Amino acid sequence: MLEYLKPKTAYALGFIMSVTIILFFLLLFKTVDVNQKILENLPLTIIGLTTAYVAYRQYVNDKNKIKLELYKKRYKIYEIIQKLLSKIMQNNSIETIDILQFNRGTKETKFLFQKDIENYITLIYKKTNRFEYLSKQIESSSTSDDKKNEYLNEQEEITIWFGNQFEESTMLFKKYLDFSEIF
Repeated sequence: MLEYLKPKTAYALGFIMSVTIILFFLLLFKTVDVNQKILENLPLTIIGLTTAYVAYRQYVNDKNKIKLELYKKRYKIYEIIQKLLSKIMQNNSIETIDILQFNRGTKETKFLFQKDIENYITLIYKKTNRFEYLSKQIESSSTSDDKKNEYLNEQEEITIWFGNQFEESTMLFKKYLDFSEIF
């Protein structure tokens, strides 16, 4: 049991348990001439303190478990963003299904993050929709050459923006995913 605790904690708990055992045997054989009431209540006090300490450690462990679950959910959203950015940069296009998956995968954002990430995901969503619209307009035969060039220029700007988001998203998510900040 003690190997799962931090060294100082394990030593303290081991010491308390050792004292409890010694006092128990002293009471059992009554070899110490000390006030009987103190000797009778001391082991119970030590056991009570040990129990309180174990309960506190359980509370801390549960709190850390909740933090780890929050980390996993947040990291999942970070991965969804990275996957979308990769898809756009590799294919220089985006499908409606990719946008829907992104939207579905990031719907918990407002419950897991502060407003900065929620706004950032909304911006990505708007940019992907605009990027998809431009792609369709460029492919359309009814779009004039001048308009196609205009759309191509805008699409190129958005592509550059998406390329910059690998680093930008990492910086934004760092405060939420940095283990030194979580635990």
